[in-house]
Amino acid sequence: MQIKRVTKMLSAVLSAAMLITSVPAAFLAETVESAGVGEKAREENLLKIWFDEPVSQGTVRSGMQGGQGTTAPDNIWQQLTLPIGNSMMGANIYGEIAEEHLTFNQKTLWNGGPSESRPNYNGGNKQNMADTYQRVVDLFLAGEDSAASSLCDSLTGESAGYGAYQSWGDIYLKFDGLSSSTDYRRDLDLTTGMANVDFTANGTDYHREYFISHPDNVLAMKLTADGSSKLNMNVKFLVDNGETDDETTSNLNRKLGKENVSYTVNAQEGTIVTKGQMQDNQMQMNSMLKVQTQGTVTKNADGQSLDVANADEVVIFISADTDYKNDYPSYRTGETPEELAESVAQTVTAAAEKGYSEVQKSHLKDYQELFGRVNLDLGQSATDKTTDALLTAYNATGNGAASDTEKRLLEVILYQYGRYLTIASSREGDLPSNLQGVWQNRVGDHTRVAWGCDYHMNVNLQMNYWPTYSANLAECATPLIDYVDSLREPGRVTAESYYGIKSETGEANGFTAHTQNTPFGWTCPGWAFSWGWSPAAVPWIIQNCWEHYE
Repeated sequence: MQIKRVTKMLSAVLSAAMLITSVPAAFLAETVESAGVGEKAREENLLKIWFDEPVSQGTVRSGMQGGQGTTAPDNIWQQLTLPIGNSMMGANIYGEIAEEHLTFNQKTLWNGGPSESRPNYNGGNKQNMADTYQRVVDLFLAGEDSAASSLCDSLTGESAGYGAYQSWGDIYLKFDGLSSSTDYRRDLDLTTGMANVDFTANGTDYHREYFISHPDNVLAMKLTADGSSKLNMNVKFLVDNGETDDETTSNLNRKLGKENVSYTVNAQEGTIVTKGQMQDNQMQMNSMLKVQTQGTVTKNADGQSLDVANADEVVIFISADTDYKNDYPSYRTGETPEELAESVAQTVTAAAEKGYSEVQKSHLKDYQELFGRVNLDLGQSATDKTTDALLTAYNATGNGAASDTEKRLLEVILYQYGRYLTIASSREGDLPSNLQGVWQNRVGDHTRVAWGCDYHMNVNLQMNYWPTYSANLAECATPLIDYVDSLREPGRVTAESYYGIKSETGEANGFTAHTQNTPFGWTCPGWAFSWGWSPAAVPWIIQNCWEHYE
């Protein structure tokens, strides 16, 4: 592995212990500049996760393989790609040279919930379970533990309609004339919320930068070529439809009608529009990709991708949305496919008219106001090690072990990376961070999508938000509070069905939820008592709400 030397930075950049302020993150660059370190140091600051190779050339660490059917490509994705996000949308960047790859997510794209095939969907609740519950309580109180335990297995919910969070798709940028490179660098800058890829090929310097703007709700990319070569590329935005690398299996799935999404892709000069619906629950989905360049843009012969030729710079904007709304019991906005398409188109068009530079400025102002509030100084210092090399050295002993100041650097990066991921996956007006935040690369049910990538309230959702307040990101907890509030109405149905909780007037009074939840008001116990029964879930999550109140 090639190791590139990073310019040493003054320790004064990160001041004394841990500072919590309201000064924007731009103070980092300003402090470096005032210290006389210069432009190079600002580029290669301490708070970057960086590699000197594309994901395809990286090494997956052993002992971190994941569960729930995790494949080799899954491990590569989860260990080596760089995540960006604005809460509503997320993407992971591979940083490949000849064929760049990004996975793409939109947080409301779920199967499960209300559906034409489930006209009487009620959040998995079984009816009239209160008598069984009371019988279990009475048996335990009478000391008949064995009989009580056996009866507990009846206190479950249904599994049909539970669903799982779905990967939206993949973005591919295939470049002509690129194969090998020198001076490669791929990084995620925590101070800007932007990812960058840089390398030299054929005497030309290539630079790519990526971010997802919260104010403008677009994924923005800028690609430049500085030298004798131009950007000649094909742009694709594919929907992840549950197909596999095994063409036989893919064909069989098609014959059986097991595609995840029914959709169409239409490429025109400058745009790629995808529209369709989830097969399981008829959720509407729509996305638009728009290319801006001084070169030429034409529709490829496949009718689904774009060709860009002879460009020094290419800017791409992407947005996507569904007709989901956290509104019990329908969980839909009521938009027509045409209205949804118009809404997405307006978002992308507005960003394109605003221009890349202004979209970037809005992103930086929004992101840095949150990220720049906390400065952590543990006595760390800069290093010439890439992040993966630093992680290896951190765990090593003897020769090759990281120095104490390098170890402190990795710890500071880890802490600030957690703050970055919170900002990138939990913003006001959206669903809260699920088990994987907003990032996900799989489609299918909970046996393929790890734990459904859902909301586990037996500890996981609570843990996602435990550091939020001490990390001075209180606004980022708003989605959690809104989500817990939205569980009250369906949770009253569960409280009555399983516990017989009613008001004096006979109306449901009080609410509950259990181990796992979805965006579709799923508050009943899971379909196995051993893991699915967790009436302490709501009291526990209410502690998070109390912290928010404080």
